[in-house]
Amino acid sequence: MKNDYKNAFDRHLADAKLLLKNQRLANADHHYGVAAECALKALLITQGIPSQDGEICKHYKAHINALWRKYYAFMQTKNTYPLPLANPFDDWNIDQRYSNENNITLTATENHRKAVEQTINNIVKKAKLDGVW
Repeated sequence: MKNDYKNAFDRHLADAKLLLKNQRLANADHHYGVAAECALKALLITQGIPSQDGEICKHYKAHINALWRKYYAFMQTKNTYPLPLANPFDDWNIDQRYSNENNITLTATENHRKAVEQTINNIVKKAKLDGVW
């Protein structure tokens, strides 16, 4: 199957919202991180990062806690769809999906929600207006 990071962003964000509404913090937090990751990968591809069958090149094949810095550095050269240097996902890790749900706090989940629903959504909206999303 061909990767579709744009669709994956929409799906993971919708799931995160639903899970948070139902107080399923651990899974909501996981989906916020994956949603952010998918959005950045989609944006990187629209800006010229190589991909094959939708799979982003190896250097950018990272999870959001590491991808944020790589995205930031690349977009500095393009001066488009910028993110702040401070990474709100520094405390997020893909392996949290195996963690006890009591280890995921509302504060962390809310920080990740805000990062996606404000920062990430703003650059996705701009990309849509620019016709590259």
